[in-house]
Amino acid sequence: MIYNKITVYKAAIISATMFAFSACNSSDNTSDEPTSVTYSWTETSAQQAEFTVLRADTIPSALLLNLLMGQDVQVPGSVVVRNISYNATAGEKAHQLSGVVALPAGIDEVHTIIIGNHWTIGSDAECPSKSLPIDVGLSVTRGAMVVCADYLGYGLTADEVHPYLCAIETARNSVDCFKAAIALCQSLGIKLADDYRTYNIGYSQGGAVALAVQRYIESNASVDSLVRLEKTLCGAGPYDPIACYKEYLNSDTLAYPVVVPMIIAGMKATYPEILQDVAEADFFSEKFNAAGILDSVKSKKYNTLQLNNLITRSVDGATPQNIFSAASLDTTSAIAQKLSAALEINNLTKGWQPQHRVQFFHSTVDVVVPIINTQNALKAFGESTTDKAIIDNMGTHNDAALLFYKLVLQNNIFE
Repeated sequence: MIYNKITVYKAAIISATMFAFSACNSSDNTSDEPTSVTYSWTETSAQQAEFTVLRADTIPSALLLNLLMGQDVQVPGSVVVRNISYNATAGEKAHQLSGVVALPAGIDEVHTIIIGNHWTIGSDAECPSKSLPIDVGLSVTRGAMVVCADYLGYGLTADEVHPYLCAIETARNSVDCFKAAIALCQSLGIKLADDYRTYNIGYSQGGAVALAVQRYIESNASVDSLVRLEKTLCGAGPYDPIACYKEYLNSDTLAYPVVVPMIIAGMKATYPEILQDVAEADFFSEKFNAAGILDSVKSKKYNTLQLNNLITRSVDGATPQNIFSAASLDTTSAIAQKLSAALEINNLTKGWQPQHRVQFFHSTVDVVVPIINTQNALKAFGESTTDKAIIDNMGTHNDAALLFYKLVLQNNIFE
C-alpha cells in the first residue's frame, strides 16, 4: 500500500534512461538467451517449470544503485535483468504469468536468492516486468539472484482481476516465479551452490505476500526443500485483513482509500461462493459509485497516488461515511459479514506457526497499514521463530518504506 518518493524518483529517472538501456544493452529474444525451457524441479519430476525469456537488459551496477537508491557510487560489474513469462496455475486456472529475474553478469554459481514481493500498485506500468523493482539492487549489494513476480492481474495477466490481499494466490505467484528462475539458471548453465539460501522480503502489500509465501513454502515439503528459506523480512504488511477493515471503519479519514475497492474486487473474484450474491457497488456510497471509481481502478491506467486523489476529490473527503455504504459500515449486516468471512480466510496471524525465521518491521504511527497487524502477528507467533522486531516511530508508511529498503539494500537486517 505504497506510492512514495521511491516510486516518484524511480519513475522520473527510469523513464528517461530505460530507452538507453534498450538501445545499448538489451536483447529481445536474441540467440544467446534461452527462449523456452522446461525444467523438472522436484525429485519426482511430477511438476515442471516452463519459462520464456522475453527480454534481457544489462545494466551497470553503479548506474543501477544510482537509480534505485539515489547514490552516486562506483561499483564494478553489471546486472542482467531478464523479463520472463512462465506457465503456472493461478486462481485455479492455467495462466502464462510474468516476472523479473536479475543476476549479476558473469555469475556462474548462485549462493543467495531473494524473493522480492512488490507493494500495492495501481497501474500495470508499475509491475516488476514493466518497471525496475528496487529489490533488483540486491543483485549488486548481495551478489544475489533476485526474483520478482508480477502478481496475477498485472503484466501478461493485466486483463484479470488482481486478487488483492488474497494470500494463497499471491504467494503462489511468487513461488512459481522462483521455480521459473531456477529453471532459468539451469538453462544458462549457472549452478546453485550446495549451500544456497533464500531470503524472502516485502513491504506493505509485499510484506503480507512475503509472510504468505513463507506459509505456502512451509505447507509444501517439496517447495520447502527447493527454496531453502533462510529468513523472511516483513515490512508493515496487512497480515490481519479483518483488523484493517475495522480500523478503516473507525478512522476519521482513510489515508489510502484505494485499497478498499481493490480489496472488494479481489475478494469477490477469488471467493465467488461467499460473495456471489453481492455486487461490488453494494459496498460503496452513492457518491463513490457515481464517480466511476471502480472502473478507474480496474482500468489499471492510474497509479495509487492518482487513484487516492480521485477518491478523495470525488467523495468530498475520504471518510468512511463518504466511501462505504451504510450496510458496509454496519459490521453486523449481511454483506459486511460476507466480506469478513472472505477476509478471515486471508488472516496470516492465525492457523499456523512459522518454521523458519521471520522479522517484522513497522512504524508505530503508520496509518496506512495500522501497527495492530504486526502486533497481532507477534502475539500469535511469539519469540520462538521471530527475530527481534524493528518497531519504532519511523514516520509515515512511506517514510518507513524508505528506511526499510535502505536497511535491506545495505545488508543491515539479513543476519
